[in-house]
Amino acid sequence: MDVLAGILDDCILSGLEHDVSAFAMALLDVADMRPSNYYITRSEHRFTFGRCDLTVASFDTRHEILVIECKSKGAREAAGVEQLFEYMVKCNFPHGFLMYPDRTIYFRQNEEGVPMKVRTYCHKNDLSDMLSQVRSFLVPR
Repeated sequence: MDVLAGILDDCILSGLEHDVSAFAMALLDVADMRPSNYYITRSEHRFTFGRCDLTVASFDTRHEILVIECKSKGAREAAGVEQLFEYMVKCNFPHGFLMYPDRTIYFRQNEEGVPMKVRTYCHKNDLSDMLSQVRSFLVPR
């Protein structure tokens, strides 16, 4: 958890998208979403309509689990939400994170397949809660 907190500090300090992406990948690793546990994380995942920053799928079942859209400090939230919703709906991701250097907005598809805002995590104050949320996505084996 100390390494994750250190990566987060760098992310907040720089405010750059690539550092948000590094923090997201570290979060997934600490939450046990890694290849040795049958999860595959793809960066710059291309689809016919766009490119997701990060996606997570169950390697053995190939079910999509989470899409993460990373944004730099000051990026417009409305544009990020629109982009994330497109990925969630068109690719059937049940969970989506819109990540900024200081916060993450969590969305989940409802029964009709519409992404709904669940919570905003402040990285400095809610890191443990966010980690628990990511772990709740783990597929029982």
